[in-house]
Amino acid sequence: MLSAIQIKQHVFTHIEVDCDSDCLKAPENESYEVTLSATEPKLETDDAPWKMNVDVRFGPSDKAQPVRYRGHLTVIGFFDVHPDFAEDKRLDLVRMNGGSLLLGAIREMVLTLTSRSARGPFELPTFDARMFLKQPEATKADDN
Repeated sequence: MLSAIQIKQHVFTHIEVDCDSDCLKAPENESYEVTLSATEPKLETDDAPWKMNVDVRFGPSDKAQPVRYRGHLTVIGFFDVHPDFAEDKRLDLVRMNGGSLLLGAIREMVLTLTSRSARGPFELPTFDARMFLKQPEATKADDN
């Protein structure tokens, strides 16, 4: 059985991962910032996809502290929601499930990039996707 949300495409618009050549271990206080924005399709076009941006930054909470890795990645995803899915619950579906799918893509990209590094592979932690339900509401697509 397929999910009510289907990912059509995702692309990375920003990839930045740096390593500190003097640091061999993770910092004691790592910091993670995850933001999400979602854009509803135009109302007159039911088959237009939802658009979602997920932005992740990671590194030490103290910027002066050495760290194995610090980074910033942004991914954009496009999603279809089944027309039979309750209209008043679509935004939550897209934010929570879409955000989880895009976070997974970011985690995989970071692991792939760092797996060949002299500092060893780095895997971002798993985040609670319910945090996306508390973020600002979606914006409407422009008429352009």
